[in-house]
Amino acid sequence: MGVLIDLLTLENFRKRPMMYTAHREFDHIATWLRGFQHAQLLLDQPDELEGFKEWLQIKFEGPGNTDWAGIIEDRFRGDDEAILVELFEALDEFLRYRDEVGINQIIDEHEAYEIRRYGKINSSRLKRR
Repeated sequence: MGVLIDLLTLENFRKRPMMYTAHREFDHIATWLRGFQHAQLLLDQPDELEGFKEWLQIKFEGPGNTDWAGIIEDRFRGDDEAILVELFEALDEFLRYRDEVGINQIIDEHEAYEIRRYGKINSSRLKRR
């Protein structure tokens, strides 16, 4: 695993995200994580969360016009601690699934989801065709 996944799966980060991000609110923590993710991409590091947004879209029937944080926040409105718990649970489930089936299977499932929902591949940033 890479630095971002190591951080997101670190028990101390999960219990005390404010120590790392200086915020308690989900939207601030999500912005911090997006910045971290974007910085890795700018440094030509692999996207450690590749497929997470698409997997969440399928799992929660989420829209294609938002990112992973938007899907989580929309699905689990409420207090920030509860949203973070849901984020970490969803992330753990995603990582297990991605390890089990691979990213290509997630891409195929996402394409099928979009065809079912929109009648075409609409928003997939994972398009291979």
